[in-house]
Amino acid sequence: MAPRDLGPIEPLLRELFPFRLIVDPGPPATIVGAGPVLTRWLGDELIGRTFEERFAIERPSGTGLSLDDIRAKHSSVFIVAARRGQRKLRGQMVVWDDRILFLGSPMLSTEAELDGLGLAMTDFAPHDATLDMVVLQRFAQMQVEDLALRSAELRRAEMAQAVLNEEAMTDPLTSLPNRRAFWESCQAALDAGRRIGLLFIDVDRFKSINDRFGHGAGDAVLRALAERLHGGVRDGDLVARLGGDEFVVLLLDADDDTVGLVVDRLGAAAAEPIDVDTVSLTTTISIGVVAADGDNTVDELLQNADAAMYEGRSRDRGTATWFADRMRLERNDRRELTNHLERAVTEGEITAAFQPIVSLDDWSVTGCEALARWHHPTRGQIPPDAFIELAELSGLVADLDNLMLRLALAEVRRWHELVPDLSVQVNVSGRSVRPDLAERVATALDEADVEPGHLVVEVTESWLLRDEPEVAAAFNAIADLGAHVHLDDFGTGYSSLAHIHALPISGLKVDRSFVNRLSTSERSRRLIAATIGLARSLDLEVTAEGVETEDQAELLDELGCDVAQGYFFGRPMPAEEFRALLEDPPVRNRPGC
Repeated sequence: MAPRDLGPIEPLLRELFPFRLIVDPGPPATIVGAGPVLTRWLGDELIGRTFEERFAIERPSGTGLSLDDIRAKHSSVFIVAARRGQRKLRGQMVVWDDRILFLGSPMLSTEAELDGLGLAMTDFAPHDATLDMVVLQRFAQMQVEDLALRSAELRRAEMAQAVLNEEAMTDPLTSLPNRRAFWESCQAALDAGRRIGLLFIDVDRFKSINDRFGHGAGDAVLRALAERLHGGVRDGDLVARLGGDEFVVLLLDADDDTVGLVVDRLGAAAAEPIDVDTVSLTTTISIGVVAADGDNTVDELLQNADAAMYEGRSRDRGTATWFADRMRLERNDRRELTNHLERAVTEGEITAAFQPIVSLDDWSVTGCEALARWHHPTRGQIPPDAFIELAELSGLVADLDNLMLRLALAEVRRWHELVPDLSVQVNVSGRSVRPDLAERVATALDEADVEPGHLVVEVTESWLLRDEPEVAAAFNAIADLGAHVHLDDFGTGYSSLAHIHALPISGLKVDRSFVNRLSTSERSRRLIAATIGLARSLDLEVTAEGVETEDQAELLDELGCDVAQGYFFGRPMPAEEFRALLEDPPVRNRPGC
């Protein structure tokens, strides 16, 4: 038997009384319709079952009633109990169109509540009211009680959700809005057609603060800067932290003069010293500025402001730079070149050039430095500084370092027939210093069948400031292989004797900036002499780079320097030319190649 449609009252019943039931009074009394909630509650199909086998009927006082009693007393409130589990719900029995309609409250009640309900519930609407009046009036009190309970639960849920929403939109370190909050606010402003000024802010030299004073000090600096940035904008503007040391400011309805004033105010506020424990720290911020033209997306605005900041900081830190269209072209060009670089690393466009390293005693070639070169098929030779930076920013640097290790060691293996003790130096980016670095070095050595003692891994001294366990572990593992670790560009960074002593450093490379002034500056000579003395005391080999004249070579030899490299002895050259140099090496008192 199909459930009977209740006509226009059905939507109201469905909303207010999911526990509804329609019974044909029989005999036998047959269930001809039921609400979905009641059906699910009982767990099986009700339609077509007899009323007596599925339900027991009680007055709140406990007096039993038959279906005949129901017909006579249809205006009373009853408790319907399902025999399966004796679950109870309260409701109103109404005679409707030769049917008995039970309209139940959606709130289930406990036994104690039922007793209380029997004492309190009375008939409060006339029997002859129409069905819709019965629904709206006779059950009004029950619905209000139920809705009050549900409303309290809803308020608690809404409050909890509000807390979660706030946490999802807030940066936990600074309590500023986070990237998501900024993005939504910026998108809303764009959709509304409002004029937007966007400031992309990066904290200058923030990494050195973390490295020298610890991450706790770095966090304190970020919190202080966040407070100053927030205090330096107008009411209604938004300051958000994107992550790391990057902030963004959204200026609404601001003309260029107003944007300029805000930029100056923020720059001055950020430059004030920040007291962290017993240390007073000073930093600056670099700002990229962009104005919305109505056609940009949020992501494009961020990219444009970032490009402006990046260009300004490359010239001078602590400055503000407005975005220009050429920056978009340059950014797109870098992106395209990065895509090409990925192909170049995997398809053999990157080659190795080799610069000789000679003993200053007799100018004999004792080793070489392998340097990456990229000849682009359409752009020609790409400067190493340009594509190495791209590799670091794009995450390709480890692949590039692996390639250089393989190329360098393969050539050295062939040259050992000419110079058995020849070594090769390969500069590894600090971003490549990861726990697996030693494993990658060992793989390259095995593939080339080269003894570890012929490999020197170079890293710039600025990376010694990273007091991360993985850095020391990587260097120690390389030394355990039998390979050497040298410190490149010594004298240009902030390394300390503690770092040099604690790590397995076996050599220093004096930066070319000192060597270039060697012939003209007594101070440079003393600095190099002191460096050589320090290295001797620690059993470190000293290499001077950037030697361009014979006078420089002679002075370095007099100061006790071990080996040197530079244009005087040979420029970086292809493998074939370097082999020729090994076959006809330079001798002392003869100009280099």
